[in-house]
Amino acid sequence: MIGKLTYLRWKETWRGPIWQKNLIVNIILGISLVYLLCNFLFIGFFLDDLLIQMVPNVSPMDTVNRYLIYYFGFDLVFRFFLQNMPLVSVQPLLHLPIRKNRLVIYLLNKTLPHYTNLVSLAIIVPFALEWEDYAPASEAIVWLVMLLAWIITSNFFSTGLKHQLGEKNNTPIILGLLFLSFLVVDILGLLNLSVYAQSTFGTIVNYPVLLLLPISLAAGTYLWCFRLFRNALTLDHMGQRVQQASAESSQMQALKKWGTWGDWYWN
Repeated sequence: MIGKLTYLRWKETWRGPIWQKNLIVNIILGISLVYLLCNFLFIGFFLDDLLIQMVPNVSPMDTVNRYLIYYFGFDLVFRFFLQNMPLVSVQPLLHLPIRKNRLVIYLLNKTLPHYTNLVSLAIIVPFALEWEDYAPASEAIVWLVMLLAWIITSNFFSTGLKHQLGEKNNTPIILGLLFLSFLVVDILGLLNLSVYAQSTFGTIVNYPVLLLLPISLAAGTYLWCFRLFRNALTLDHMGQRVQQASAESSQMQALKKWGTWGDWYWN
């Protein structure tokens, strides 16, 4: 059933106006996005050398662990601003004899191959492969699993949060201000969040049993989103979501400034 739903989604995308308008432009955009991913892969492979040159007396892993908290903070704000909600796309399927749980699982899985997730993987996976030059391979595996759990947590947390607060257009601004506030506080030395982050991630790497914490957090956010989406899959609620989607077009209008790029990303 999940495979059939994915096939229907692919047909919907292929028949959409952005694809039918100019196939050549879409191919060029796809190649450009692949090119950007290749650039991030390049950064991931040579990130350790760059960090050694920038911070010569500190291990590259410690430097990365120190600033991961800000990477995921920026990632959360970025996701909330650009990641669209997938609920409306299944509204025509609510009349069919399809189990609601399968529709929810399909919607949640649909959020995983988002471009922000691919960018994160393109950076951390090559960096983890270079880990063996500085530490045992087992630590690289633990570190990679830990970050995968954090990426999944960020994905479903932003999805669930946007589902509940998406109609409030000032939410990304509030999140951005909070992110900048924590950054300023850390720079001024009032609260060493980066030091705490480095210690926390390093402790998890040294004690693999603590992987249960990020994995449990990822599972918890998944179940939270599952419950939210399942309760939202009703005809009345979906009708309200369609009206909100047409009313709250500020994000789409912002993407319109990018022309075809913005339309392609939104669809």
